[in-house]
Amino acid sequence: MTLAGQTRKPVIKAALAKLRASFDGDLTPSVVAKSEKEMIAVTINTVHYNNQKAKRLHEGAKILMREYRGVVPDSQQEIQRLPGMGPQLARVTAAIISVVESGAGVDPR
Repeated sequence: MTLAGQTRKPVIKAALAKLRASFDGDLTPSVVAKSEKEMIAVTINTVHYNNQKAKRLHEGAKILMREYRGVVPDSQQEIQRLPGMGPQLARVTAAIISVVESGAGVDPR
């Protein structure tokens, strides 16, 4: 979600893999919301501004659980309300959700 700023793609991919592994492969809003943001920060310590990004990730997961029952909303405006989600990332996220919901193929690269 918010790991991309000021960090190269290979570093982000490695940090996400490490974070997913720390949650036994279950990287969902429910699990992230129940975790400690300090643990997230330590796990993603290779990304720039890891403490701030961990805080935003944790807060975003809590909002998703509280307001959206753990499902990422599909409108750009609602996505942009999440911590760390600016207009460009919200637009891309909404577009991906739209393509996935329509059943169209997505190239994950």
